Amino acid sequence: MLWDHDHLIGHVVECREDSYGPWVRCQINMETNAGKEAFAHLRAGDVDAFSFGFNTVQDSVENGVRVIAEVRCMEVSPVLFPANEKAVITGVRAETFKDTDKQAEVMSRGYRLTDSLLWTLQDIWWSPDIKNRQAAIDKAIDQFKTAYLGWLNEYEAMEGRTIPVDNKLIESLYRHSEGDLNKMAMNTSLTLKELKQLSRGKALPPEARHKLADLPEEVRDAHQQQRREAVKALCAELAYGGWDKAELDEIRALLENNEPAPNFNAAVTEIRKLREQLKER
Repeated sequence: MLWDHDHLIGHVVECREDSYGPWVRCQINMETNAGKEAFAHLRAGDVDAFSFGFNTVQDSVENGVRVIAEVRCMEVSPVLFPANEKAVITGVRAETFKDTDKQAEVMSRGYRLTDSLLWTLQDIWWSPDIKNRQAAIDKAIDQFKTAYLGWLNEYEAMEGRTIPVDNKLIESLYRHSEGDLNKMAMNTSLTLKELKQLSRGKALPPEARHKLADLPEEVRDAHQQQRREAVKALCAELAYGGWDKAELDEIRALLENNEPAPNFNAAVTEIRKLREQLKER
């Protein structure tokens, strides 16, 4: 097992082929600096693509297309830029006590936070200070919300998946994928990276939006709504003002270099108005 087809980081434990394609399970050597660095990047989700280095044993050309019938696999690598975007890393697990203990602590903390909230609310309810009860409840819930959202971010980073929150795009994608983005990537033209972007409530870049046709209508509608909200937020930020000269120059250049399509309706009209306001400042 190499890192980006370059240097050694571990070895292959199992290699087989299923209905989707080649599948491997590898062991990273955590006794080496290269292995530790590779594991850290994989666990953080910095790299989520995979690649096979091979020599061709048997191939042919059929109707102008090269068909590879047999190969000899020489090495496998996590890579930054895969030749096949659907070759993905489906899981990263730790086998040392320290890392496993860290995983267990993070997972159990979520249950502890909800338990702590219930205990706190019960204590407040039975408190003799009835006058300040509602304020104490509101404060406890706000503190819980802050702590729980912080835990969700840490848990998501550890597991490499997104927990549903109050966002229609995230909720609809999570529901239709059943929490398995890897499976959805296998069955659509979207890459795992693009699905992860959607799972965080972020719209796809223009060059990838045609792939949304592969997703259910509910997800497509939620994506369109997310774009509308982003445009509204941008318009509100532009209208608020308070820009210095450098910021105004940057915004003006952006608007001039990226003329919006004339059929973008209300958003286009609003942005054009803001453009004229910027020119007058």
